[in-house]
Amino acid sequence: MSFIFAPAKLTLGFRVTGIRSDGYHLIESEMTMVNFGDDIEVVEVFDRTAGKRSHFEVMDPENMSKFGFGFRQVPTAEDNLLDKVASIFGKGLKARINKRIPVGGGLGGGSADGGALARLLWSAERELAGLSIEEMVTKLAKLGADLPVCFFGRRSYVSGIGEVLSFPDGPPPIALRKFTLFLAPISISTPAAYSAFDEGNRVTVASGEFQNDLEGPALAISGRLRSFRETIEKRFGVTPSLAGSGSTYFVSGHVLDQLLVEDLSKSSNAKGQQDGVRCMPFSDINDQAMSYLAWQCEEIELNF
Repeated sequence: MSFIFAPAKLTLGFRVTGIRSDGYHLIESEMTMVNFGDDIEVVEVFDRTAGKRSHFEVMDPENMSKFGFGFRQVPTAEDNLLDKVASIFGKGLKARINKRIPVGGGLGGGSADGGALARLLWSAERELAGLSIEEMVTKLAKLGADLPVCFFGRRSYVSGIGEVLSFPDGPPPIALRKFTLFLAPISISTPAAYSAFDEGNRVTVASGEFQNDLEGPALAISGRLRSFRETIEKRFGVTPSLAGSGSTYFVSGHVLDQLLVEDLSKSSNAKGQQDGVRCMPFSDINDQAMSYLAWQCEEIELNF
């Protein structure tokens, strides 16, 4: 059995620079990985000729469903991206996915898992498969635009449709940054956000530290996301940045450290300040009571 960590992908700025004839959007972005993500237990890897079928057990180790986050949409069979990545090597697998990255949260959940598995299999099988790293990246890009950056697992400058990568100059380790993620049980469709962008359907707001061309469109299609953003601004006195197409917002630094004077024990949902996680309430556009998670994390560089 192998255990692999699949870090969430964080977009530190996101520009849409054009659209190709096949409908894919051209982008420019800086992306990085953080020590918040999914854990994958690879139970078995087998040849696809063995007559077995891939199967995935999806777990919720943090009980995030209690706060409205759902992972039932995560595929448990061959339509899971993990199976498609394994097929590059002629393999199938059985695995247990311990999910934390929200579905539709803009943190590259499926691609994070696929990139982590690709690293594992490429390290173990690349000679048998006869794959160079350039060939591997090309195959991954055909499966998903975010897979190449998640495969490398380090801060990258990304362009094209996501398959053109360059890296900061100088040897690792780079100066690693701290962030606070604000996770809400709101799922934003990336295709819907791009469609709104193409149609000029957007809400104009003050940009956070990291400008994101998809924020205005995402806010236009989700009133709940607008309420969520306003809640963060009022509670923490910051202008957050949107991750990907949303719904996760984030800021630089550990802003929960500013709340040490508050008694977390008053909230039965609080995990405790020592964990760097806190559950907090907000009301959406229809005054429906909801909860969101403020989760402190740090940038990481994976060994490749």
